[in-house]
Amino acid sequence: AHLRKVVTLDEVLDSRIISWPIKLLDCCPQSSGGAAIVLASEKYIRDNHLDAVWITGVAHSAETYWMGDRMGVNPTAEHSGAHALGRSFEKSYKMAGIKDPSKQVHVAELYAPFSNTEYHSIDAARLAGPPGACIRPLRDGEFELGGRIPVNPSGGTLCTNAIAVTALARVAETALQVWGRAGAHQVDGARVGIASGNGGDHQIFGTMVIEA
Repeated sequence: AHLRKVVTLDEVLDSRIISWPIKLLDCCPQSSGGAAIVLASEKYIRDNHLDAVWITGVAHSAETYWMGDRMGVNPTAEHSGAHALGRSFEKSYKMAGIKDPSKQVHVAELYAPFSNTEYHSIDAARLAGPPGACIRPLRDGEFELGGRIPVNPSGGTLCTNAIAVTALARVAETALQVWGRAGAHQVDGARVGIASGNGGDHQIFGTMVIEA
């Protein structure tokens, strides 16, 4: 993570407004960095007795073509929700055979460049129930490291935003988690993880399920 400082609730609320209601400490940093993953066929991995984790589900979905249509023109596509992200997760879960992500997913690395987008990313991933249901478990610490389903234990985009590779970093972090190689932010017993990435003005979404 680029930003490692412990931030209190009062510090977030007292930081300057960027665009109401988003404040400075609700926003991701400007980071530089890189990420890489190595892909190989199942046959190659098994024939060469390689240690690997598996992409068991992958999907993409989009909402609007023009950025301006993301607000106002399509009332279901405002920034308070992420309908297409939900569709993308549905497709990934179906491919991976996941029927109840709130019980089957162990860790999530969700693309959330602003604090408000983490809410509907959790909702879209169906980690808490119907839309809006994530608020109580968030307050109760269910998505913190050590909680029921840790979300962004790496710090996520809010702590490191290497813009060209941020979504791939979510995939790499998820792979490390289910591999048991995530170091100090390792989630105990993580075997099934999910990752997501956003593009455009909250218009284009990609999701993955990664398993050990």
